[in-house]
Amino acid sequence: MESRENFYFDSNNPQDVELEYDSGIVLGAAAGYDFGSARIEGELAYQQNDIDKIKSVNQENEVSGDVSSFALLINGYYDFYNSTKFTPFVTAGIGFTKIGLEDKSDNDKDEYTVFAYQIGAGIGYALTEKVTIESKYRYFATSDYEFEHSGELEYNRHNLLFGVRVDF
Repeated sequence: MESRENFYFDSNNPQDVELEYDSGIVLGAAAGYDFGSARIEGELAYQQNDIDKIKSVNQENEVSGDVSSFALLINGYYDFYNSTKFTPFVTAGIGFTKIGLEDKSDNDKDEYTVFAYQIGAGIGYALTEKVTIESKYRYFATSDYEFEHSGELEYNRHNLLFGVRVDF
Protein backbone atom coordinates (compact mmCIF):
# COMPACT_ATOMS: atom_id res chain seq x y z
CA MET A 1 0.00 0.00 0.00
CA GLU A 2 1.41 3.37 -0.94
CA SER A 3 0.76 6.73 0.62
CA ARG A 4 1.62 10.24 -0.41
CA GLU A 5 2.85 13.10 1.72
CA ASN A 6 3.25 16.71 0.68
CA PHE A 7 6.18 18.75 1.85
CA TYR A 8 5.86 22.35 0.81
CA PHE A 9 9.02 24.30 0.13
CA ASP A 10 8.44 28.03 -0.11
CA SER A 11 11.60 29.83 -1.24
CA ASN A 12 12.66 32.19 -4.04
CA ASN A 13 11.54 29.51 -6.52
CA PRO A 14 8.48 28.06 -4.74
CA GLN A 15 7.28 24.59 -5.72
CA ASP A 16 5.48 21.70 -4.08
CA VAL A 17 7.48 18.56 -3.46
CA GLU A 18 5.58 15.31 -2.91
CA LEU A 19 7.00 12.21 -1.26
CA GLU A 20 5.56 8.79 -2.11
CA TYR A 21 6.15 6.04 0.43
CA ASP A 22 5.00 2.67 1.66
CA SER A 23 2.60 2.40 4.56
CA GLY A 24 4.61 2.24 7.73
CA ILE A 25 4.07 1.70 11.40
CA VAL A 26 2.43 3.77 14.11
CA LEU A 27 3.05 2.85 17.74
CA GLY A 28 1.69 4.71 20.73
CA ALA A 29 1.19 4.53 24.46
CA ALA A 30 -0.85 6.79 26.69
CA ALA A 31 -1.85 7.21 30.32
CA GLY A 32 -4.55 9.46 31.62
CA TYR A 33 -7.60 10.08 33.77
CA ASP A 34 -11.26 9.35 33.06
CA PHE A 35 -13.74 11.99 34.33
CA GLY A 36 -16.84 10.15 33.06
CA SER A 37 -17.74 11.46 29.62
CA ALA A 38 -14.46 13.39 29.39
CA ARG A 39 -10.94 11.95 29.44
CA ILE A 40 -7.46 13.48 29.38
CA GLU A 41 -4.19 11.71 28.60
CA GLY A 42 -0.50 12.14 27.87
CA GLU A 43 0.60 10.26 24.75
CA LEU A 44 3.93 9.17 23.29
CA ALA A 45 3.63 8.19 19.61
CA TYR A 46 6.10 7.02 16.96
CA GLN A 47 5.49 6.78 13.22
CA GLN A 48 7.89 5.71 10.44
CA ASN A 49 7.48 5.30 6.66
CA ASP A 50 9.96 4.28 3.93
CA ILE A 51 10.20 6.85 1.13
CA ASP A 52 10.06 5.43 -2.42
CA LYS A 53 9.89 8.49 -4.70
CA ILE A 54 10.21 12.24 -4.58
CA LYS A 55 8.25 14.29 -7.11
CA SER A 56 8.35 17.96 -8.01
CA VAL A 57 6.78 19.92 -10.86
CA ASN A 58 9.35 18.86 -13.48
CA GLN A 59 10.90 15.68 -12.14
CA GLU A 60 10.40 12.35 -10.35
CA ASN A 61 13.21 10.40 -8.68
CA GLU A 62 13.43 7.04 -6.94
CA VAL A 63 14.95 7.47 -3.47
CA SER A 64 15.88 5.33 -0.50
CA GLY A 65 15.04 6.91 2.81
CA ASP A 66 12.44 7.33 5.50
CA VAL A 67 10.44 9.91 7.39
CA SER A 68 9.74 9.45 11.10
CA SER A 69 7.90 11.29 13.84
CA PHE A 70 8.24 10.97 17.62
CA ALA A 71 5.49 12.97 19.36
CA LEU A 72 4.60 13.95 22.92
CA LEU A 73 0.97 15.11 23.12
CA ILE A 74 -1.71 16.02 25.63
CA ASN A 75 -5.08 14.74 24.36
CA GLY A 76 -8.65 15.33 25.40
CA TYR A 77 -11.56 12.98 24.62
CA TYR A 78 -15.31 13.26 24.85
CA ASP A 79 -17.27 9.98 24.98
CA PHE A 80 -20.89 9.76 23.78
CA TYR A 81 -22.21 7.08 26.15
CA ASN A 82 -25.39 5.22 25.21
CA SER A 83 -27.21 1.99 26.12
CA THR A 84 -24.97 -0.26 23.98
CA LYS A 85 -21.41 -1.54 24.39
CA PHE A 86 -20.36 0.80 21.53
CA THR A 87 -19.20 4.28 22.56
CA PRO A 88 -18.40 6.88 19.89
CA PHE A 89 -15.87 9.58 20.83
CA VAL A 90 -14.09 12.67 19.53
CA THR A 91 -10.55 13.70 20.39
CA ALA A 92 -8.12 16.59 20.02
CA GLY A 93 -4.56 17.08 21.22
CA ILE A 94 -1.55 19.40 21.19
CA GLY A 95 2.15 18.97 21.87
CA PHE A 96 5.48 18.66 20.11
CA THR A 97 7.03 16.23 17.66
CA LYS A 98 10.53 15.49 16.45
CA ILE A 99 10.47 14.87 12.68
CA GLY A 100 13.34 12.99 11.03
CA LEU A 101 14.06 12.84 7.30
CA GLU A 102 16.74 10.29 6.34
CA ASP A 103 18.38 9.74 2.95
CA LYS A 104 19.80 6.21 3.18
CA SER A 105 21.88 6.60 0.01
CA ASP A 106 24.29 9.03 1.70
CA ASN A 107 23.40 8.55 5.41
CA ASP A 108 22.17 12.14 5.63
CA LYS A 109 19.54 12.80 8.31
CA ASP A 110 17.73 16.04 9.11
CA GLU A 111 15.75 16.38 12.34
CA TYR A 112 13.65 19.19 13.73
CA THR A 113 11.19 19.67 16.59
CA VAL A 114 7.95 21.59 16.04
CA PHE A 115 4.50 22.18 17.51
CA ALA A 116 2.05 19.36 16.68
CA TYR A 117 -1.70 18.92 16.90
CA GLN A 118 -4.24 16.22 16.14
CA ILE A 119 -7.99 15.80 15.86
CA GLY A 120 -9.98 12.64 15.42
CA ALA A 121 -13.01 10.51 16.07
CA GLY A 122 -13.60 6.87 16.77
CA ILE A 123 -15.61 4.18 18.44
CA GLY A 124 -14.88 1.92 21.37
CA TYR A 125 -16.37 -1.48 22.15
CA ALA A 126 -16.48 -2.54 25.83
CA LEU A 127 -15.21 -6.12 26.14
CA THR A 128 -15.51 -5.89 29.93
CA GLU A 129 -16.16 -3.12 32.42
CA LYS A 130 -12.39 -2.36 32.41
CA VAL A 131 -11.23 -3.31 28.87
CA THR A 132 -12.26 -1.52 25.65
CA ILE A 133 -11.04 -2.09 22.11
CA GLU A 134 -11.21 0.91 19.85
CA SER A 135 -10.77 2.09 16.30
CA LYS A 136 -10.18 5.73 15.43
CA TYR A 137 -9.32 8.09 12.63
CA ARG A 138 -6.68 10.72 13.41
CA TYR A 139 -5.45 13.74 11.47
CA PHE A 140 -1.98 14.66 12.74
CA ALA A 141 -0.15 17.81 11.61
CA THR A 142 2.68 20.15 12.57
CA SER A 143 3.45 23.81 12.34
CA ASP A 144 5.75 24.80 9.48
CA TYR A 145 9.48 24.31 9.89
CA GLU A 146 11.80 26.90 8.32
CA PHE A 147 14.88 25.46 6.60
CA GLU A 148 17.93 27.71 6.55
CA HIS A 149 18.31 27.81 2.74
CA SER A 150 15.56 25.81 1.08
CA GLY A 151 12.21 27.04 2.41
CA GLU A 152 9.62 25.61 4.77
CA LEU A 153 8.24 22.16 5.40
CA GLU A 154 4.81 21.06 6.63
CA TYR A 155 4.16 17.51 7.88
CA ASN A 156 0.67 16.02 8.11
CA ARG A 157 -0.77 12.50 8.30
CA HIS A 158 -4.12 10.72 8.12
CA ASN A 159 -4.15 7.55 10.24
CA LEU A 160 -6.60 4.75 10.97
CA LEU A 161 -5.61 3.33 14.36
CA PHE A 162 -6.65 0.32 16.42
CA GLY A 163 -5.98 -0.12 20.12
CA VAL A 164 -6.89 -1.42 23.54
CA ARG A 165 -7.82 0.79 26.50
CA VAL A 166 -7.58 -0.57 30.06
CA ASP A 167 -9.15 1.27 33.01
CA PHE A 168 -7.57 0.82 36.44
